[in-house]
Amino acid sequence: MAGWTQRGVWGALAPDELRGLRKKAGLTQAQLAAAVGKGLRTVVSWEQGRGRIDPVTAARIRAACATHTVAAIAAAEAVQDSYCDTSS
Repeated sequence: MAGWTQRGVWGALAPDELRGLRKKAGLTQAQLAAAVGKGLRTVVSWEQGRGRIDPVTAARIRAACATHTVAAIAAAEAVQDSYCDTSS
């Protein structure tokens, strides 16, 4: 089947892609579930390759992971800036 990808089996996100996004953002499965309005068991099932992720939920997952990653970077930079501040 031309153009077929494994992602099509699971929906808008493949299990490894979902797990990678979540881990890169530093989120637990429970935190991701809360961020996208789903239950913990649902996120666990998705990461195990059971169940499909619809495009709207996939967009919410990507947004939650991106937002969390940006916040973590900003916090790390703030800590670094406080150690580098020589004005005190």
